[in-house]
Amino acid sequence: STRNDADLDEPRNPRNSLTHVDEDQKLFAEVTHAFTATLKARLYGEAKLAQSFYVHPGPQGLGDRDELRTQIGLDLDGKMGPKATGRVQMYYRTYDQAFIDAHQSSQSKNEREYVVRPSFTYTLNSKTTVSQQYGLASKVLDQVFRPDANTLNRNHYMSTRLSHQLTSRVRLSADYDYVLQDNGLYTSEPGRAGRFFAAQQRTKKDAIRLEMNYDVLRGGKLTFVSRQDA
Repeated sequence: STRNDADLDEPRNPRNSLTHVDEDQKLFAEVTHAFTATLKARLYGEAKLAQSFYVHPGPQGLGDRDELRTQIGLDLDGKMGPKATGRVQMYYRTYDQAFIDAHQSSQSKNEREYVVRPSFTYTLNSKTTVSQQYGLASKVLDQVFRPDANTLNRNHYMSTRLSHQLTSRVRLSADYDYVLQDNGLYTSEPGRAGRFFAAQQRTKKDAIRLEMNYDVLRGGKLTFVSRQDA
């Protein structure tokens, strides 16, 4: 629990609209458990309430607001063999922001976000490694007093990396990145159940990168780097 008093009143401005008090309360807990010698899990949860209380109104009324953040997540780490390791990160997050004064209440909004990120690393031999990362994320933004402006943002990506230690001084790597993102309105229609997604923007990106690192001086004291991106 924390409290912050910001008294900005002064003789020239005895009713400063920025004078306020912040009060925060946070609760966090986590549990870790090793199911086997090669598989462990971490489960965590968090809740935080942040409140701001303003003393004097400004042109847009009082700036009082409440912000509630919650998150629950699970991380899994495992070894799938002598050469392969994997990890999965997933969480569900909420963020509710409420402006108390009627002059600013139209800014109140609620967010809901779902994220899953699996990844793995495979060691072909002592010099060559392959790794991949995936990501799936969806965020729903609800405008409390403007439901016709609710939006949905979806983000999907994949990243692949091949690295090879050619010699004691030369390292080579190749990357391929793929990203697909779309966002748009996420609203309901009278007389129909559920909500509907109307995409407004879609972005797709493919990227390839080749890189070479040459240690002119051993120990990384001086390195020459050549990189090509497409």
